[in-house]
Amino acid sequence: MVNVTTDRDRADGSRLNLVGRSVGVLAALAGLFGAGYLLVTSAIPYLFVDGTTLAAENAPIILFWSVVVAALSLGVGYWAWTERVWRVWGLAVAASMLSVLSLFSIGNAIVPFAVLSVLAATLLTVERRAT
Repeated sequence: MVNVTTDRDRADGSRLNLVGRSVGVLAALAGLFGAGYLLVTSAIPYLFVDGTTLAAENAPIILFWSVVVAALSLGVGYWAWTERVWRVWGLAVAASMLSVLSLFSIGNAIVPFAVLSVLAATLLTVERRAT
């Protein structure tokens, strides 16, 4: 049997590594919860309503951004768990920019996801620099 070790294999025992990966998964759950909240409160009730209210006109847009946030969430969770640090950073920056630019519409539902994503990326970066 051949024993092949990589940097990631040696770092698996690190507590900081486990915390960073766990925060990444928690960020994914927070993002999925935020996307679900947007769907339930702002998209689904108004998608099939005939009317010219602002909520009914914005429902397809909220649906689109809910799907985007869900995809970002899954990406952060997966890449944090597999320790793809630069990909986590990329998605964390994208989520942060999205939450700031849309602060008065959907931003309040995705701020926890953005903050946890940045925290996960930071923890994984610090852990990688320490080894």
